[in-house]
Amino acid sequence: MRFSAIYAIFMKGAKEVLREPEVIFWIIVFPMMYLCISTIWVKPPSAITLNLGVVYADETINNYRLNATTIVEILNETVMDDTKIFNIRVYGSEVEGIEAVRAGKIDLCIIFPNRFSMNLTWGFPAKLKVYIGTGNMQRAQFAEGFIR
Repeated sequence: MRFSAIYAIFMKGAKEVLREPEVIFWIIVFPMMYLCISTIWVKPPSAITLNLGVVYADETINNYRLNATTIVEILNETVMDDTKIFNIRVYGSEVEGIEAVRAGKIDLCIIFPNRFSMNLTWGFPAKLKVYIGTGNMQRAQFAEGFIR
């Protein structure tokens, strides 16, 4: 098919659309009205502060400069819209952290296992254990999004 034939079909359709005011309303005016009205009614969500539990089960934490405490310090300083994202609590053992998640005291618990700092420093896979509470689904989804 030649370009002139395609152009003629396009122009015919455009002329038909522009002749009908109802079509122009639904194509141009209505979406603009809908956008204006929806921005007035819908307010943006406010920042959520997560209660984060941290367990240091890493024996090599004091041997390396880049370690689990560095990551937790960065998390502690994370701010969105002048609101801190994380309230951090440190727990002594893995069992205490898991129990706090189950009791609903914290939204998620990050456990830094043994040799985490060594693996992080030397470039080996540094794996974490993460437990997410499901008491509040909005917080759970936010926490899961943060972890991923």
